[in-house]
Amino acid sequence: MKKVLILKTSSMGDLIHTLPALSDSASQIPNIKFTWVTEEAFQDIPSWHPAVHRIIPIALRRLKKKALYLSSWQALRTFKTQLIDTTYHHVIDAQGLLKSAIPTYLSNGPNWGYDRHSARDPIASLFYQHHVSVHKDLHAITRTRQLFSLALGYPMSITENTPNYGINTKNLPATPKDFKLPTTPDRCLISIHMTSKTTKCWPITFWIKLLHQATDNGYHILYPWGNEEEKKRAQYIAAKHAHAHVLPALTLGQFASLYNQISGAVGLDTGLSHLAAALSLPMVSLYGPTLAERIGAFGRHQIHLQENRLDKIPPEKVWKQLQSLLQKVKHESP
Repeated sequence: MKKVLILKTSSMGDLIHTLPALSDSASQIPNIKFTWVTEEAFQDIPSWHPAVHRIIPIALRRLKKKALYLSSWQALRTFKTQLIDTTYHHVIDAQGLLKSAIPTYLSNGPNWGYDRHSARDPIASLFYQHHVSVHKDLHAITRTRQLFSLALGYPMSITENTPNYGINTKNLPATPKDFKLPTTPDRCLISIHMTSKTTKCWPITFWIKLLHQATDNGYHILYPWGNEEEKKRAQYIAAKHAHAHVLPALTLGQFASLYNQISGAVGLDTGLSHLAAALSLPMVSLYGPTLAERIGAFGRHQIHLQENRLDKIPPEKVWKQLQSLLQKVKHESP
């Protein structure tokens, strides 16, 4: 058995972008088993891939927010113990940042990472024994796939073919028992309206216009949320129409299960959009300051709309693109 430790701690989208590299490796190297170091909030994601047999959570975000709490430092000590308790054949830092390079250096086993021209943080390259050169202009998924292929010694074409995320949908947790879709799956959509930065947000008036266009065509719209501010925005939008519905609090795994039950989505540059793409949910995703060709939702049935400012993307255009995509997918279905 080849034991490989990978470090990719955050964010949610970055972890999802790493999954295809594991699928590549598992198809090329028999009996490869991965241990994955990740932020505790995202440890569900590695568990979805069958090649991951162990997950080591790290509490960097909790330590940053609660540095004076004893529990945070105890969690860090536990992490360090787990990090060095196994000797690995390969250690791969798939993050390329100082926060991942240091535990890469401390782990047991020869390590690989991006060279100083390829890493997001050039200083991180100082902590690696073996350096890999990967062009920065490639999509994040392709960069990671190339990193793994060069570190583990198997060939990979630069062609950005549709990636295999390897998610085992049979092991995903069910949505809450008290939650039921408001309509049939083929008439149910989700609006992923929340994201981490205001520059990545679409105007709330545009979400409302999109809601009316969708409901006028017989659809129901679901609105997720992750904190109280997002919940209030979801409730404000949903109050505009009886066919708009605010979702209950869901885990990442429950979101994945929900995506397998509905017909389409409109999303922003956020982790839940990348999860939708990984599960081939038809989606129109909207991009402003970030480049879709480098970090966009990547998978089957994906459309990217990009402007330098999101308020330049009209809801009429979004709805037209989504309608066209849904029709195309419907005609492809057996």
